[in-house]
Amino acid sequence: MPAGKQPAPDARSSALRCVDNPGGRREYVVSLSGRVGLGAASAARDASVSVRYVPAGLLLVPETLNAYLDAVGRVSWATLEAAALAVVDDMFATLSPRWVQVVMTASGTPHEVVAEERQPRWDNAHLTSRLRPY
Repeated sequence: MPAGKQPAPDARSSALRCVDNPGGRREYVVSLSGRVGLGAASAARDASVSVRYVPAGLLLVPETLNAYLDAVGRVSWATLEAAALAVVDDMFATLSPRWVQVVMTASGTPHEVVAEERQPRWDNAHLTSRLRPY
């Protein structure tokens, strides 16, 4: 696939599986991490990926993150930014969390991208301010 061309998000995110959130109205942070290959078009060959989110109705089944990142790795990303934004978009579309943050750090370089999305009018600075720095 040419650099910059992405498969439909459904093709990537079909590996993600969700379950109902048992926490109901409680607000808490879920953190997951993995690695992703970035393809030949990107300056970095691979990157670490950290996903943090405040769930609403759904939780990501943690074991499905690696299969999803494998699908992301099959895309020839033009930039680290393009890959990180696609991951945050897929997570937001699949989970509909209150808040999601994706941190992607290229291996062997100081290049890091932090992408976030949140539901309109959602804010819990008390919760998010206590998170460890990425």
